[in-house]
Amino acid sequence: MNYNGNRGLVVFDYNKSLTGEGNVPPQPEAVEALRIYSRRFPTGKIGIATGRSHKDIISQLKDVGLDRLPQIKFIVGEHGGVIYYLEDGSVVYRVDKDPVRELTYTFVRRMKNRNGYIIEGKETALSVDVRDKSEFLYVEKLLGEIISDGGNLPFRVVTSDNRFVEAVLSSLDDGEGRGKVSALEDAQVNWESMAYFGDGLNDRGPIKRVKVPGCPSNANPRLIEDVKMNPYGIAAPEPEGRGALYFVRELIAMVQ
Repeated sequence: MNYNGNRGLVVFDYNKSLTGEGNVPPQPEAVEALRIYSRRFPTGKIGIATGRSHKDIISQLKDVGLDRLPQIKFIVGEHGGVIYYLEDGSVVYRVDKDPVRELTYTFVRRMKNRNGYIIEGKETALSVDVRDKSEFLYVEKLLGEIISDGGNLPFRVVTSDNRFVEAVLSSLDDGEGRGKVSALEDAQVNWESMAYFGDGLNDRGPIKRVKVPGCPSNANPRLIEDVKMNPYGIAAPEPEGRGALYFVRELIAMVQ
């Protein structure tokens, strides 16, 4: 299989794939990896997919000079928001999803004129204080229906004391990477012409869909297994940034 880097896309997870532990910028080896890729594939595309905030990612990319790479076409950040870039690296437009606001709007509209509840839209949850106990099961059921009808919106319903019903936002870092899959599809990726490098269970969704999956040696064992099951998978013998560098070199070798 020849990987066509000039027409394809490579997407990197951020934490512990390009970086070390904590809120830190990409490691030197990861910076080198992205620079090597951009030189080898001048018309190729690079994406970053993470549950971190856009502000943090952009600031740290600037710290290591990666913000000037024109191959970086988008960053998928917190709650699936996507930032796109022009050829010169400037922002085209930004789509920051606010799923809590969307869920709140739909919930209020569906409740119509029913009374006996107080809602509070938090940053990561919609909380409903059901004052009328006869409405409790109805509210719980309705939230579940809205989440399901919306294509399984990234929420889980939690109840307590037969009074409070909360729809709690799941991050992009869920157990199987469903959030990242959804966010990347919003970025209009083509799985068949895509490579992906990640380390956690939250990367399993993309890893199982792309043509060329890869992971560092510090990756979750289940993810390493997924990568090795793909005939084109690249399981790096090095961790974090060094693993990313190994992955890029192996990816380039597929073109030779």
